[in-house]
Amino acid sequence: MTKDEKSNNNQITKIIVPPYMKAFSGAIGGIAEASCLQPIDKVVLLLTPFAAHLTLKYALRLGTNAMLQKAFKDSETGVVEGFFRVLVLVFLKHL
Repeated sequence: MTKDEKSNNNQITKIIVPPYMKAFSGAIGGIAEASCLQPIDKVVLLLTPFAAHLTLKYALRLGTNAMLQKAFKDSETGVVEGFFRVLVLVFLKHL
């Protein structure tokens, strides 16, 4: 090998892709992405309000439970008596 042949092998050739080919490949990629991810997006969309509602519901219920049990706790013993515990549970059932 001569010195000129070695320098030609080490050169990186830049391939020029025409704009219409970039547009076509981008369109094909977008279609493939949309068709693969659409079922996942649909499930997420359907579950999001349900999950958000449950999160808020349980946060309110647990926070209210703790607040009411603290309010009805006996000051001397620190224990919530049976009647007040039932009262708290009946109240929380209607939340």
